[in-house]
Amino acid sequence: MPSCSRLSQKCEGQGAGCRGQGAGDRVQGTGCRGRGAGIVFWSVHPVHNVHPVHNVHPVHNVHPVHNVHPVHNVHNVHPAPCPLPPIKEFSLQYMKYFFYSLFLLLLLPCSAQPVIEQRIGQLAPDGRTLFRNYPTALPSLLRHVREETTFNVVPEPVMLNDFSDERLKQCPFVYANFADRADWTFSEQEINSLQDYLRRGGFLYIDAGITASFLRERPELGQHHSYAEWEASPEIRNAFQAVFPELTFQPLKRSDPLYTAFYQGLPDTSLLPDTVRSYTEQEKWPEGTYSAAALRIRGRIAVLVTPIVAMGWGKNSLNQWETTIRFRILEGSKGLPELLANAAYSGPRFEVVREDGGKDVIYCQEGALPAWAQEPDGNWRVFRYYSSQEISDFAHVFYTRLGTNIIVHALTN
Repeated sequence: MPSCSRLSQKCEGQGAGCRGQGAGDRVQGTGCRGRGAGIVFWSVHPVHNVHPVHNVHPVHNVHPVHNVHPVHNVHNVHPAPCPLPPIKEFSLQYMKYFFYSLFLLLLLPCSAQPVIEQRIGQLAPDGRTLFRNYPTALPSLLRHVREETTFNVVPEPVMLNDFSDERLKQCPFVYANFADRADWTFSEQEINSLQDYLRRGGFLYIDAGITASFLRERPELGQHHSYAEWEASPEIRNAFQAVFPELTFQPLKRSDPLYTAFYQGLPDTSLLPDTVRSYTEQEKWPEGTYSAAALRIRGRIAVLVTPIVAMGWGKNSLNQWETTIRFRILEGSKGLPELLANAAYSGPRFEVVREDGGKDVIYCQEGALPAWAQEPDGNWRVFRYYSSQEISDFAHVFYTRLGTNIIVHALTN
């Protein structure tokens, strides 16, 4: 039977130790590559011209030998050959292990690379950090984005004192509620900071940056009433005219990719009353869109303004919506134009810019609540208000989906 040499010879590629055949002496160590050092024997003298031995019987009751010395300079011993696998089998096995290792290396960056956390900024001027409008709104939205998308956003936003704050550069997306800042006149430091931030890919979203003219005299009303208009508030237009004199806010078309960045269309409208459902699907929020205006840099949205959206984001510690939202819709009927054309009203009269550039004339009662509207085509319709738990829940889901689309679009463009 072939075996590894019982002397300090090395077996290439086998890596197995050898035990003496038909004798009582035990090999100490191993001479095969990968398993240890050379073989060492005790009480062995040089052997010459060794012939194979046949019919050897096993030896019993062999006692260990002590006080032996290692043998050196052994000559004329022919090592037994160590068998190697056939060349073809070895090549196939090598190629198999090579491609398997390559496959693992390709997978390693995907599985081992950590997902980078993204910080979202929020404008919170001194004194407004704890008393800002809808304080739980943005954290609630960011938790939703973190749970529903692959974006690893930190739920707690970075609070920025103003737009010259050094931490602005750490935030690819910044949220600002228009009412959280009393004066939208930018300092020279803010102008320089915003120019650099927005030109390098930053995104600024100003919620309630569109406030219908009949709500502007009382800014707090713009936190609770969202009326569709496609023109930035005068304060916002003037502020950014100082930052980018050559750029202007333009209405955001309902076909813009922002509205389908993550969610598409409206939430389930089947629970809405028929009149409310029809108006919501066709006029209020068709296909999940919303009135907005944008300032673009090299074709990319850099600053986005909308009527108030944050009122639909906030949840309390019990995961319940914090606000109740009702719907305002326009309804018409036969004979109504003649009646409203001569009707008295106790509030102001305002014009509101439509998506197509036309203007609605809004007639208000006391408290700046719109009562009826005269539309560009000469039609008159009256405002009606609807409220229910189903309507409020639907509005919350819509606003959360819209906020998610805004953030996802900002972080991917």
